[in-house]
Amino acid sequence: MGAPTFYYSYIVGLYENIIINEIMYNPSNEDANEFVELYNQGTYAIDLNGWIIGDFNDNDTLEAWEGSSTLISAGGYAVVVDRNCNLSLSGVVLTTDDYAIGDGLCNLKGDMIRLYKDSHTLVDFVVYNDSSPWPRPEDNYSIELLDPSYDNNVGSNWAISSQLGGTPGQPNVPALAEGVPALYIVSSLVILAFLLLYKDRKSGN
Repeated sequence: MGAPTFYYSYIVGLYENIIINEIMYNPSNEDANEFVELYNQGTYAIDLNGWIIGDFNDNDTLEAWEGSSTLISAGGYAVVVDRNCNLSLSGVVLTTDDYAIGDGLCNLKGDMIRLYKDSHTLVDFVVYNDSSPWPRPEDNYSIELLDPSYDNNVGSNWAISSQLGGTPGQPNVPALAEGVPALYIVSSLVILAFLLLYKDRKSGN
């Protein structure tokens, strides 16, 4: 399916809650295992069948992959994969009416990922790069949005996944600059605060 040549309009309300949340553009098998994870931050389930995903050069229609549901639940995830994907996935998994996402996600100088409800209604897009402030993952690591509420077109709002192969269909576990999972840092800070509070109470302060 070629890229449409007319202007697009943004949709507001129900559908704008579907966002691009994780991108695997540099898998170990570039011919099969690229993926884009979508997240529904809204309060209603949405059927993604017939939606359109594309890159700078090509657009493709979304459809169920190997009998998966196309309904993304509130607070849920959907993973868009290449048609010949050999990953072990569960939950909502979608593929395209072609063999790749767009004409394949570029891992050298960046690319654009566009998500449409239909051929003229743009829901979300991300223009990513492989240079600062965007994270630059090694082979078979994805990039993950630090928080669904963040602007996903700001490179510093993304981090390399702490998990080999990424976390498709699951909550993001991004790594910080030193390679330590962000979730571990937050947990450690909570434990530290608790210990300091306990120490203060024990000392009578």
